[in-house]
Amino acid sequence: MVDDDRDLLDFYQLVIQKSFKNVEVLTFTGGKAALEELSRTTPDLFITDLNMPKMDGLQVLSILAGMKVKFPVMMLTSIWDEGFVEHAHKIAEPHFDFTYFHSPGNGDEVRKFIQEVSKLIGVEPDIALSASQ
Repeated sequence: MVDDDRDLLDFYQLVIQKSFKNVEVLTFTGGKAALEELSRTTPDLFITDLNMPKMDGLQVLSILAGMKVKFPVMMLTSIWDEGFVEHAHKIAEPHFDFTYFHSPGNGDEVRKFIQEVSKLIGVEPDIALSASQ
């Protein structure tokens, strides 16, 4: 998982690890370090932020496409711009499963995030995702 905001990384890491037992979440504050890790490990899912300094999420997607990766990729962002969404899909879709997800801010959005992660990794969450949580 890549995001330049350490607090958000910690939040997502906690949410994923509480939702899925036996899932390890590696976090990186920059795209370069995350991409370097891919020479050592192949993730079940790669999650990246869109807006980051030095290397943004679209650049990360382009590099992943060039690497011909086989794992799914999720882009998280607080920005919902149809132009970015369309551009990101054009980069990713010929190469790997891809979803563009608006950063979760409330409980309902967090549940949707976990459901999307579940779909991408093919593993059911270990917690119930009812509306009352």
